[in-house]
Amino acid sequence: MPETYTIIIRGEKFVLSQAQVEYDSPNYFTACFLGEFTESQSRALELSRDPELFKIVLDYLSGYEVLPLHKSAIPKRMSSQAALRNLLADAEFYQLDELIDQVNSAIEEQTSVKPPYLSPYVLLCMV
Repeated sequence: MPETYTIIIRGEKFVLSQAQVEYDSPNYFTACFLGEFTESQSRALELSRDPELFKIVLDYLSGYEVLPLHKSAIPKRMSSQAALRNLLADAEFYQLDELIDQVNSAIEEQTSVKPPYLSPYVLLCMV
């Protein structure tokens, strides 16, 4: 039977496979569940993080592309900008280096100034 690990976030239970724990490792989960510490003998972990954001992290740990964030994935009480910043905070907490890089890139894209779009028809008229 495959190894599974339980993470409880604010009362919501998530079950991770060993492959998910090891994705983007070393990370917080490998340290907690697979490390040499006495605490790593436990297969359960209780955290006070955001369960809605953890669903995004869990998709990432499953190998899915999570960015750009779909509006249905953004917690209702957060703007898309806040959700990205909070996802970055969680990626840093969980020590998921590749996710940190991806979220930083998404934040940069979101905050970079883009030139206004000019229609090709406008460009023709300007020539």
